[in-house]
Amino acid sequence: MDLRSKRLPLGIQDFEELRNGNYHYVDKTDCELEEERHVANGRIDLVAHHRDCMLVMEMKMDANGGEAAAEGQITDRHYAAAYLAEQKPVYTVAMEFSTKQREMIGFLVNQVK
Repeated sequence: MDLRSKRLPLGIQDFEELRNGNYHYVDKTDCELEEERHVANGRIDLVAHHRDCMLVMEMKMDANGGEAAAEGQITDRHYAAAYLAEQKPVYTVAMEFSTKQREMIGFLVNQVK
């Protein structure tokens, strides 16, 4: 699945447009979120336990290295390792936010398992 081919739904308020307009959409039904999950090698910004997959997310501002720094932290600190025993796919998501625009401006997604 090429996640970059979809658009970010910034400003979209209509659910029908969101679903049919080739936007990213996360079904939060049966989704448990863990903020600032402490692990042996650091602290994961956000973990989403979805019924179909696990998302291990790290967020950085553009002034702090952006998506490359977030991806490096996920990899270097082995954040996804704690979830590899799950019986579903595990993805890492490195997000970059703009200090000027105050919104997400980039992201990298990798399937670990």
